[in-house]
Amino acid sequence: RAVRSNTSSSTTTTGEGIFGLHPINYATSPPPATCASPPPPPPKPGLSKYTFPISAVLTLGLTVYFYVNNQNDSFAYWESMQTGGIPDDDDDDDDDELDVGDNEEK
Repeated sequence: RAVRSNTSSSTTTTGEGIFGLHPINYATSPPPATCASPPPPPPKPGLSKYTFPISAVLTLGLTVYFYVNNQNDSFAYWESMQTGGIPDDDDDDDDDELDVGDNEEK
């Protein structure tokens, strides 16, 4: 069993808190001072201040250009495949080197 000490009754009458600390009375103490924000950094010298805006504009411009002017050649290929036609641009050169008739005769 824990034994109660007589210190708890004496702290409530004197207004002290735990560990002998006094509670904060905001009615009598001034509010804490607020710190001002630091000044802005100095401007960048030369072209370094224009590097990010120029690169961002160029990247955005190139992205928009290639997105708008997308001329994909595979649309004609897949359209001819879906209709059952043979693609016009058959560039498969693998079968050009096969000479079946010449190898059998020798």
